[in-house]
Amino acid sequence: MKNGGGGAPEKKLLNGKFLEFALDLLRLKTRIFPYLPEGRALRITKENKIKILRFAQNDMVFRMCTNACHPEDKVRRILNKKNKKCAFTLAEVLITLGIIGIVAAMTIPIMIGKYQKQETIALLKKTYSELNQAIALSEVNNESREYWNYSQSFDDIDFWSLYLVPYIKSSQVKLISSSSLNSDIDPAVEHIQGFQRALKVVLSSGVNLYFWGKYQVLIDLNGNKRPNMFGRDIYHFSLVEPTNANFIKGEGFVPFGWWVWRKQSSAWQRNVFKNGYASYADCGCKYKTMEGPNSNRFCAALIMMDNWEIKKDYPW
Repeated sequence: MKNGGGGAPEKKLLNGKFLEFALDLLRLKTRIFPYLPEGRALRITKENKIKILRFAQNDMVFRMCTNACHPEDKVRRILNKKNKKCAFTLAEVLITLGIIGIVAAMTIPIMIGKYQKQETIALLKKTYSELNQAIALSEVNNESREYWNYSQSFDDIDFWSLYLVPYIKSSQVKLISSSSLNSDIDPAVEHIQGFQRALKVVLSSGVNLYFWGKYQVLIDLNGNKRPNMFGRDIYHFSLVEPTNANFIKGEGFVPFGWWVWRKQSSAWQRNVFKNGYASYADCGCKYKTMEGPNSNRFCAALIMMDNWEIKKDYPW
């Protein structure tokens, strides 16, 4: 309502039933207390009378209380309606929980898989670095590694015990053999062809290393935990023999198969590491059966070729 000044508009508000309604509101001052400006107690002044009249005119209280019913009953109903709390029905809650469950079922496995891949890469790269650091430390005391004793007469276990193991930070060093093998504790050795014995080294990170021959090491990232599969938690690295035509001075441990195709293009090498080639067909990281003695041994080489990353075409 426009107020152009003077008292005429206010007198018009006081005519008829509206005047009765306004007086009833004044009697119910304690009931409309929460709706008053600043939440203070009502004082019966001319200024407050005008405020209440304007409140009644602009609020739906006025619109609902112009009929014949008693104003006090109408005010009570409206106040109760204003204080009514909203709530969801059981059906709405169940539908919402169902949607959340579907979204979680779709996203959580992806998140877990991504985390496992990142953890695998970090641990594999750290172990690879520790192995090559051990070679560098050993060369300080034992000359460059092309002068190490690789003769057949020199025992394999003695070879690793002399040249490498003392320079690795480990929590356990143990000789294991086929006659005393416990597959529940050392399941990774089942991937060593013709296993007879190996030197087991447990790193402080919990990674198990199995050295056999004079050039091979099997890395089990999570000990005896599953899945115990090449390309997931087991990887094969080699120490390239100095008499090998592909030997490079200063190079230590490399992923199994890394040295075979040095003269080929990187794209060709990656395809071999992923799919295998000729007599190394089952070594390819995407070899399907994973049951052969050489299955999936190129997975470490594929990861290293991809700059220490597990890409989308990696068979995770």
